[in-house]
Amino acid sequence: MNKIVVGVVAGFLGLVLLIAVLVAPGVDEDETSAVCDPALAAWGGTATGPVRLPMVGPGVVTSNFGMRVNPGGILKGTYMLHAGIDIDGNGTQIVAAMAGRVVTVRNDRYSGHQVQVDVGSGTRMDYNHLVTGSAKVKVGDTVWPGRLIGTEGATGNVNGVHLHFGIFVGGKATDPRPWMAQHGVTLPAVGGRVTGAPAAAAPPAQSGPGGSTQYVGLGKVQPQTVSVANRVGPMFNIKTVGGYRPPPTSGPNYDPQGHQAGLALDFMTNDIPNGKATGDKVAKYLQDNAGALGVRYIIWYQRVWRAERPGSGWTPMADRGSVTQNHKDHVHVSLHGAQGAVRPVSLEGAGGQLTKQGQGTAAWASWMPKSVGPYGREQVANAAQIIKAGLDMRLDAKAITIAVMTAMGESSLQVLDRGDAAGPDSRGLFQQRDNGAWGSYADRMTPYISAQNFLKVLRTFDYASMPPTLAANRVQRNADANYHGAFWADAVQMVAALTANPELLRQLPVSGGSGLAGPCPEGPSSDPAGDTKVAAGQNPPRFIAGIEAHRWAREQRGVKA
Repeated sequence: MNKIVVGVVAGFLGLVLLIAVLVAPGVDEDETSAVCDPALAAWGGTATGPVRLPMVGPGVVTSNFGMRVNPGGILKGTYMLHAGIDIDGNGTQIVAAMAGRVVTVRNDRYSGHQVQVDVGSGTRMDYNHLVTGSAKVKVGDTVWPGRLIGTEGATGNVNGVHLHFGIFVGGKATDPRPWMAQHGVTLPAVGGRVTGAPAAAAPPAQSGPGGSTQYVGLGKVQPQTVSVANRVGPMFNIKTVGGYRPPPTSGPNYDPQGHQAGLALDFMTNDIPNGKATGDKVAKYLQDNAGALGVRYIIWYQRVWRAERPGSGWTPMADRGSVTQNHKDHVHVSLHGAQGAVRPVSLEGAGGQLTKQGQGTAAWASWMPKSVGPYGREQVANAAQIIKAGLDMRLDAKAITIAVMTAMGESSLQVLDRGDAAGPDSRGLFQQRDNGAWGSYADRMTPYISAQNFLKVLRTFDYASMPPTLAANRVQRNADANYHGAFWADAVQMVAALTANPELLRQLPVSGGSGLAGPCPEGPSSDPAGDTKVAAGQNPPRFIAGIEAHRWAREQRGVKA
């Protein structure tokens, strides 16, 4: 009798969930990541600037944004949200519709060969179903309107060649037609024809009264850096703006978050009339608008102004020996990076005493605090190994703190030689599975090695723009994407204590963030097979991507008492 009751209840729950999936907005056969990707607010600027059609030459609009019967092979015939507009250009070149930074290049079961571009203000543009391997950009590249993205194809869940063009604002699918119209681009109704301009091999020159502004080496800069260059250069008739350059390894010019990170600009004043007076105006404008522009500091005429200490005014800079080194022929501005990203962690208070240790719980050292929050000596020592792993990989504080947060949630910073019902073969700080992706048993049981393996996956995507809990979930694939967020505050406190860097408490986000629950179907994970099953007796995830919900519902109908 009990078996019958459980079977009926499980079947009913599965049916309810399946019905919810079939009619729920947000699930798209072209773009299942709509339900698990966070808002991509990777820079402090706004989504402004030139916008164009995302393709070259003639095309026909073949499908609108909105609810429709899915024509693709996966969930064919299902009434669901189509989270974008389809344009058939007969295999044409696909180009960036707006300036931004590439955050994803991948092959996905639903979206096919896909490129995603963060264009600022939490807005992301998706270019789906490209020919496999045709992407002409990589993660981290800066794009401009017309930069070649790839070739229109028929990969993923499609029934013909076309571009699926999607726009997500704050992580939510947005109808591209009115959004593009607000930016001066018309997308006609289904059947309407469009003609895209040729591809652009370089960013457009920005013209001011004094002539065109030339951008020197901006290929690797961040989107907010492009925005500031476009705004300030033409405004003051600057002819030359410098951006990215290879990093020095030491010396007075060493700033890991400056030119080498694509977060600094040099507005040259030696090739324009009245250079000193113009430089004064540029520096004053940057200073007055530091908050809106995301300014960290400005250097001009052998003086430095820091946004974090505005009351200190301009302070003298030591003589570096030349006009250029003393910044008398250019105004230098350094900008803040992605939201929540901070400078690399310092080991000032640790005396450089962190050393890599072997398998098992790490040994506590006398310089370490005896406890941090609810965590005792052994847990503090294990956290120190995670930090050491991140430092050796030259990762920033946010990445390292995400790793500590994840280990807190997975094992309470203990090297566990056991798993759980959902993953009986899970082991170690990160509860990594015995599936070959995380190394040997010894690797998974060694804090330093398991942390590096976690961080190697984390750095393959744009974690800096994501709420910490969603970044962790993209690696771990927990059923509840928000699970790890509860440990963020403790993780920040732990990293701050072990690195003697109390500034982290101010610089890192206060919250671990939250997002739409549900496993992301892309990328490596603790279970590369994408196992999102929920153990019998557990509550289902609050929202699962369409195909995963379908599978979960089937599994629940098969649950036995």
